[in-house]
Amino acid sequence: MGYQYLLITNQLLGHSTISITMDIYSHVLQETDKETANQFDEILTEK
Repeated sequence: MGYQYLLITNQLLGHSTISITMDIYSHVLQETDKETANQFDEILTEK
């Protein structure tokens, strides 16, 4: 899922390569992954 967002961001901003986009915005993806993992954990640990 996250890679698709990087591709879309790359296209919208007109970066010449995906690596430029990843260098600039990978921290956003990491934070999103943490949030998703926390939400998934909450669902799995509900009683």
